[in-house]
Amino acid sequence: MKNMMRKKITLGVSLCALLVMQYSSLTAYDYDGATELLVEGSQITPADTNTLYGLVWLRAGFQLPSGGLFTMSDLLPVNGVMDLNGGTLALGCDLITAGGATLTDTGGVGSASAILGYGYTIFMNNDLTYSGTTQTLSIGNGTSTGANLTIDGRGKTFTIGGSNQITVSAHNTLTLRNMILNITSSTAYPINLAATTSALILNNVRVIFNNNLEIVYGAITIQGRSSFESKSDATTLTLGNGIAGGAALTIASNAELHLDYGFTLALNNPSQNITLTDSSSRLRLTNARLTAAACDITLSVGQLITDHYSYLTASGGNIVIDTSAVNLICAPAAMFECGGGHTVHIEGSVP
Repeated sequence: MKNMMRKKITLGVSLCALLVMQYSSLTAYDYDGATELLVEGSQITPADTNTLYGLVWLRAGFQLPSGGLFTMSDLLPVNGVMDLNGGTLALGCDLITAGGATLTDTGGVGSASAILGYGYTIFMNNDLTYSGTTQTLSIGNGTSTGANLTIDGRGKTFTIGGSNQITVSAHNTLTLRNMILNITSSTAYPINLAATTSALILNNVRVIFNNNLEIVYGAITIQGRSSFESKSDATTLTLGNGIAGGAALTIASNAELHLDYGFTLALNNPSQNITLTDSSSRLRLTNARLTAAACDITLSVGQLITDHYSYLTASGGNIVIDTSAVNLICAPAAMFECGGGHTVHIEGSVP
């Protein structure tokens, strides 16, 4: 049995090596690990349009060319400092961070770096902090479409620090999954969806807000079980800025968004911008607040669960809940607030 397994493994490695050799014979790479292992002990500083492919062990990371493009298809985990430096990183395969990897941007105040994911994933094997001063990391570069990127935290913490911002450009999607997203950035827009066609997907993500945040445009989709939490017990996420067609939030099938202690979700579009997809979609409030700031909110499907002095606040629009289709579970401490002549209207009975 062991001999059979050894033969299968050997055959598999041989086939992979053959395919890599055939492919590499057609292409010249600046950092070429296509036919054998290439070890880089110092941080590499590629020039504009340089390429990396294959088994390249980056023991000390990389620094992108400022204003330039580096295409990377590394089959080995990356260690050391990954310095975006105001450049653009294009992925040709998944990127895996090793245990000692860090993420920074030394491109200067206000520099704009970009990652073109093209459907690939960055897998985190350690906590990462996007550090630097007043930097912007763009998913897509404003002209590329379909440069979608997924970051899989594998249970680790991804922090947007300093006064940095991550921007999702038009016709692109950033998916964050299996992580704690810690937003400590002091800017008002640490996550910026640049256009109505920009999209953010949160899949099993615990988001910790240290400051108030506003998202004006784009689509946010909740998958799995995700939560919004307030570090200061008094934090607000505002969707839309009184703009028609502004930011909208959707809770997918078999998904739950949990608004936790002290958190406020304020809907500030002229039209409704929260959707529960079907009866398996859940919105849970625990000592939190859902506010109709500039629109009516009508929930006609899904599950709404309130607990521990949670609030449904109709300050700029009405809230209507149809309990013939919505499973509404209210703890005795649930509160309903109205202002400016607006109402919270429950159609049917409340359990």
